[in-house]
Amino acid sequence: MRTLDEAVPDVKIENSGNVMMLLSQTINQVLKGIIDPRVAKAVGYLANLQIKTFELNELEKRLAKLGAERESRMAALSRVS
Repeated sequence: MRTLDEAVPDVKIENSGNVMMLLSQTINQVLKGIIDPRVAKAVGYLANLQIKTFELNELEKRLAKLGAERESRMAALSRVS
């Protein structure tokens, strides 16, 4: 099975743009015969998990913000009453 040489630097994935870049590179490496399609399939699977993690993280942030806003409003209402 063809895989990348260990000397190839690690990929740092911090956002969905990094995932898109990784997938583009992986597609090109498969097309050029540099890596085995099975390796690319694993990369695609892991990239999908990473995207889902980004989405979940964003939802958690939004929920925390909404919760804080609700608490602030409830505190303001209790001061008025």
